[in-house]
Amino acid sequence: MKWFLPFVFIFASKAVFAAPSDTPVLSPDNKKVMEDKSSREYSVTDDGAWHFALGGGLSLGHTAFFSEGTVSGSTDKFDALITFGPAVELVAEARWMRPYAWGFTGGLQLGSEAKADKYEIKQGGTTTKGDADAKIQLTTLYGNAVYRWHWIYLPFGLNVTSVKMTPSSGYTGSIDSKGGIGTQVGVGFLVHPNIALETHMFINNWKLEGKSGTTTFDYGTGSLFSWKLQAKYVF
Repeated sequence: MKWFLPFVFIFASKAVFAAPSDTPVLSPDNKKVMEDKSSREYSVTDDGAWHFALGGGLSLGHTAFFSEGTVSGSTDKFDALITFGPAVELVAEARWMRPYAWGFTGGLQLGSEAKADKYEIKQGGTTTKGDADAKIQLTTLYGNAVYRWHWIYLPFGLNVTSVKMTPSSGYTGSIDSKGGIGTQVGVGFLVHPNIALETHMFINNWKLEGKSGTTTFDYGTGSLFSWKLQAKYVF
């Protein structure tokens, strides 16, 4: 076995001399330290402290579904589908997100008015379609549980949304529009230590009722779907 020792020594020596003098040996512990250092370059939130974010985005559109609505004086129930165009949003948020760990984001979203595009109402075997010019405006308070990897994270949680509706110019009656509790899920990308890009799907309850003269149109509680793209500056 004596011949084996010089053989091992030669290869061990080459391994040692091949490494620069200022480079540590990459033991498993050292590799983990280097990975941790690399992960800290992805976001300012890597320090494990609370941070804040300001940003904006675009709600690409809203779609509302109502089922089994009623009209006073009629026994026939109706279903309704209403689509709305895009809206601009402002976002203020608090976040706590470390790499490879659970975290939290929560904040406030203020949306501009979104104009209705189309409506479709089905009642008693008859379908009515047309253009609409009503508008809605959403204000949302939300909270998310977040799981984050290095530069990608998945937020999901609950929200409370106010739905303000402005009827079309030719409507002379009244409107009662109420939002409610909803859910959301999304995905985020840390493209810079201070910049995050996100996309979300929000689903909210929306209760809508209209009165024109002596007739009441009760849409009931429907579902409002919103698809959003957002950019946030984190500090």
